[in-house]
Amino acid sequence: CVTIHGTNGLLVQDTVGYETLGHCYFIEDGAEQRNVLDHNLGLSTRWGTVLPSDRNGRMCREIRDGVYGDYVPSGGDCLSLSTFWISHPNNDLINNSAAGSKFVGIWHILHHEPTGLSAGSLPPLQAAHSPMGRFYNNKAHSNVQAGLMIDGGVKTTPATASNPSEYLSSGGARYKPHQNSDLLQPRVPAMIVGYIANKNRGWGSWVRGGDIWFDKSAFVDNGVGLIMASEGTFPNDEGSSQQVWNSIFIGESENVGNNDGSSTWAVGGVKPVERTWPYGTANKNRGVQVYDGPINVDSCTFRKFAKAPEFNRWMSAIGFAAPNGWHNTPTSNVTGAKFEDCESRMFLGAPGLQGFGQLSRDGDKTNILHDLDGSTTGYPDSYIVGPDNYLVRNPGCVEKPEWRGYVCRGKYASVFVVANHQRSQMLMYRDEYPDHPTTLKTPGNTKYYMPVVTLDKSYTIHWDGLAPEQLTIYPINFDSGDWVRLGLCYPAGTTFRVRYQRERRVPYAIEHEELISSVSSLADIDGGDGKLFYFEESTGLLFLKLRANYDREGHNYCSTMGCERIIIEATMTSDEVCNCTAAAYPKYSLTPTETVPMPSFQTLVNDCSGCGAPEPIVFDEGHKFLEVTVFSTESKELQGGQRSYIQIDGVQFDDNYRGTLVISVDALSGAVTREMPFDTQSNPAAEIAMAHFIRHMIPQNSIVLVAAADVSSQECLSALKQIGAQGLGDMGLGGPFALVGFKGTVWPSWIRQAHMPAGQGPAQIYTKVPLMA
Repeated sequence: CVTIHGTNGLLVQDTVGYETLGHCYFIEDGAEQRNVLDHNLGLSTRWGTVLPSDRNGRMCREIRDGVYGDYVPSGGDCLSLSTFWISHPNNDLINNSAAGSKFVGIWHILHHEPTGLSAGSLPPLQAAHSPMGRFYNNKAHSNVQAGLMIDGGVKTTPATASNPSEYLSSGGARYKPHQNSDLLQPRVPAMIVGYIANKNRGWGSWVRGGDIWFDKSAFVDNGVGLIMASEGTFPNDEGSSQQVWNSIFIGESENVGNNDGSSTWAVGGVKPVERTWPYGTANKNRGVQVYDGPINVDSCTFRKFAKAPEFNRWMSAIGFAAPNGWHNTPTSNVTGAKFEDCESRMFLGAPGLQGFGQLSRDGDKTNILHDLDGSTTGYPDSYIVGPDNYLVRNPGCVEKPEWRGYVCRGKYASVFVVANHQRSQMLMYRDEYPDHPTTLKTPGNTKYYMPVVTLDKSYTIHWDGLAPEQLTIYPINFDSGDWVRLGLCYPAGTTFRVRYQRERRVPYAIEHEELISSVSSLADIDGGDGKLFYFEESTGLLFLKLRANYDREGHNYCSTMGCERIIIEATMTSDEVCNCTAAAYPKYSLTPTETVPMPSFQTLVNDCSGCGAPEPIVFDEGHKFLEVTVFSTESKELQGGQRSYIQIDGVQFDDNYRGTLVISVDALSGAVTREMPFDTQSNPAAEIAMAHFIRHMIPQNSIVLVAAADVSSQECLSALKQIGAQGLGDMGLGGPFALVGFKGTVWPSWIRQAHMPAGQGPAQIYTKVPLMA
């Protein structure tokens, strides 16, 4: 219905796209930026034939003109239809609705590099690393696969013998937003604000990659409300997280729908009335599904989630992805949760139940979620874990049979084990529970294992085949001084070369390496600093203490000095199965103990003071908005006849000024209260005057609009930061700069800025700012 091709700064507003074949609102090449899609409606988007991503499975197999040779495409090459297809994140989506798509409503999909006629216009990965434009007050409902997706990409190379799929076929990508699209610069979280997802058959939203944060959103009557996934087990954008705050999740709303033959129709679990169901009545609908991590669920309200065993329906407000081969992280957490009319807060499932499979994969065995304040479990600073995970269990754990899990307290982290082959399953025993091993198989075609462990405990590792010739072991989420003791099984007569390294992830480098010395007793290991190993010939166990020497910050998996790791290279003279359990136990068996005492139970009440979403989520359609354009140029554009200006509700302010224009607008009424130009191009004192004007002359609760160029003083840059500017650094503004900021005691989500390098302007913002009245 609308294709934006090789175009920047376009406004698409108040349009309707209905029954289109292929992507409807289509940002095509992956180079288009600063476009604004405002108040558009897309309905009933259908499968098309033009692009691989338009096609369904049958079309994908039958349309083969663009493939190499006799290659037969799979569904993964296609199946990416969406009503809003956004191929570069630096575009604004405001007040749009996507309903009834055959696949996805809104899809931020990431081009490795621009395609088509835009090829070569941006460097590789610029889109995948670019901050997101404004995403505000959008809605997605009744879509088949998902309401909103942020994940995946398209193939940007031709079909060849080694890669025979068609050009522009669907493919993989990971979103990692950073300032200036540079992974060495600060992260810039993608903010999804005021998003409403309801009655989507699959997911209300699926997001994967780096920092993606939801605020004031609502997820209602979806198969799964929200899945936040990182990049997999060990994120490339190490230190990033996905978060949701101040949001509402509803399992069964009062909107029961209609029995029109196109939906599943059955009795609800909260109320015994018939209603529509997303995909079958026997399933495991969830509000938040915990997957990968780290994720944070903060100040959210969960309503009307109830299991219905008589229908084989296992709904819960919160649940783990299942069946799941990918590992979880113990830093994923929930806090400030409020549950209203919610019989089923948490449900971990059981083998054979509908939707759970056999719960036999690595992720199923390592499930863990931190309840920071006890608002979910009733036990502050506790963890929800699976019933059979004895790597994290202890005698103080409390069974929750209605959840099919346990609530435990302890110090938890992860051990990331990378093998040089995928031949063997890994069996990990905790010395306190030698009768309950955890067997890990590696997810997919990978060669790694990542069990969650209790810190300050001892473990042994065995194999169902030959031990790997090389193992790389990382302490993940360890702080300085945290440790676990590992005993790894090898055949008698094995010799070892063991190294300690510190690895930098971006850009990749080994920043430090040293050989680890062999010692002659286990006591030396226990009393050492982690840079020793001991091979016990009688048991076949190579002992070492995996210990962190530096602290972490924030959501980082690794320390501030890099990722510490141990590399074991083993030269084996035997091909026997490396399972040493018969020699290890009962020799190293221990009595289970708690490392952290279990707290007292706090009564679970619906009225949790200070918990839950703090304000209504649904935005008032009658809300007043200020329509603003800030257009900032420099000398190059001036010579071409383009002048800087600020436009407010159609009224333009320019007045032939030089340098910078600052306008303040009352955030309640929308009236202009101050207007002042500053000749920052030729008068050095103008920047001091501008800083004074912002700090002392503009009233509180003001929207502040700035069109600037050639600002360099720290005083002026500091004043701009006080009204919302970010990432200005210490070198000043070397090119045109536009800002929609705010002076007050809050930090509104609508704050925007645009800064272009010198000679590459203009800098432009178009947006609608909600008034406070």
